[in-house]
Amino acid sequence: MRPPFAQRLFPLAAGALLAACHDTPAPTESMGADVSALAAATVAVPTVSNTWAARATIERNYLFYGFTAGAAKNAVGQWVVYTFGGATDDGGSGWAIRAYDVATDTWTRKTARVNLSSRWNGVGLIGNLLYYTGGWTWGELNFGNTLTAYDFAADRQTVLANLPRFTADGVTGVYQGKLLYVLPGTCSGEGWPNAGYCDEEPFHRLFRYDPATNKWGARHQSLYYHRGGAGGFIGDKFYVVGGQDSTGAFVNTWRLEAYDPTTDRWTARASMPSGGTTISNCLSAIHCVFATVMDHKLWVLTRDHRLLVYDPATNTWAAKAKLPATTSPQAMVRVAIGAQAYLFVVGAGLTASQLYRP
Repeated sequence: MRPPFAQRLFPLAAGALLAACHDTPAPTESMGADVSALAAATVAVPTVSNTWAARATIERNYLFYGFTAGAAKNAVGQWVVYTFGGATDDGGSGWAIRAYDVATDTWTRKTARVNLSSRWNGVGLIGNLLYYTGGWTWGELNFGNTLTAYDFAADRQTVLANLPRFTADGVTGVYQGKLLYVLPGTCSGEGWPNAGYCDEEPFHRLFRYDPATNKWGARHQSLYYHRGGAGGFIGDKFYVVGGQDSTGAFVNTWRLEAYDPTTDRWTARASMPSGGTTISNCLSAIHCVFATVMDHKLWVLTRDHRLLVYDPATNTWAAKAKLPATTSPQAMVRVAIGAQAYLFVVGAGLTASQLYRP
């Protein structure tokens, strides 16, 4: 039996970040407009290991949050970060994709727009396309099952084969640059018992998408629920950490597991160090943790600003410099300037983004 409506809603934290979540019409933005002020003469880049440097905000005029992000190189080999979806304190959907040029520290709006607003299953880069799935819209019980491929060079989106379920709150990884793996955390029940919906919303069935055939296949479910978790592929293993369990409690926040595509099996690994206020800070309807892969390790940012790194070779965790408290994290990706790799954390609108040097 499905739980009552109120129990199915993701709890919201009090405060300015999510002051209101009612529905609004699609925003009227000036497409192609410059979002951020022009880059300063000297772009802030951390020159010392294990340090952060503030970067341009994604939005100058209002609070903007709830989006997901992916990164890719442009035609001249420089890294650009793209954000998908998002909402303001008035809710809404249909926001333009944002593009951040790492080298120049500038944000611009693209012409392409995203229908849903938040709680995505993540973004994966295959070839010259960024793929994103699922999602949810503030103010509505409107889950998605769409797979969209974004051609960042042409600023054009293509809808592909639908994900088998209407899902959100998930984790995406790319295997050997060819296959997309998606582990949702929530499956919509609003249309149950119709196809694609679920009797129970907590979900941990893994799906694999092959762009060559435009087909999805179901794989083995994970050991734990990871609603609002994060992860990525390190070598040939898909590592996923964090999130809520099936009851909505945050007992899975610290759990890490690894998926082997060759055997279609999951294995528990060393749990992430607990502590801080991550669990209470997860009550914001945005992912509990953010993660990306850099230097063959999994880098995880918690909602209380702790940065942790997992080394699969030793199955151990280490703590790094905390994200500055002035930034409200919304997404984290790996980028590079020249030969130096960095973590880039996108802050909610009106709070600075940050660049971290390992």
